[in-house]
Amino acid sequence: MLAELDVLSDLTAEPSTRDRWTALAFSPFEQLDDWISYVGHKVNGIAQWWIDYRGQAAERAEYRAALRKAHVAMRNLAERTKATPFLLDAIVRTDWPAVQAPCSRISIALTIPIDVDPDMPVLVIAPRSAEHVVERAS
Repeated sequence: MLAELDVLSDLTAEPSTRDRWTALAFSPFEQLDDWISYVGHKVNGIAQWWIDYRGQAAERAEYRAALRKAHVAMRNLAERTKATPFLLDAIVRTDWPAVQAPCSRISIALTIPIDVDPDMPVLVIAPRSAEHVVERAS
């Protein structure tokens, strides 16, 4: 996500692209750098909610609650904040793939569904049956 923001930042520094940026919806931001800063700050802040709990087995419930909260906040950032108009405008810009591609990846990263129960273990290893072990030995 932050790497994609860097890609956009690099594009704003290119003199050949300056005129094209005015056609995109930045409001309420004055320029793309303001949008990049806003999104980067929000993502870093949201990630901090769960990073503080990572690796602390004693606080598993808090960690999972923080992950749930972060997932909702990330989706909200893409769909219902002042960052949304630019993101929506940029991902349909088929005439400018250099902008469309990183913005599409940002949108996907922010809205990716989590299809697992957050209260279940992340990795489950099913025990092998005795029949399977005997079959493999033969």
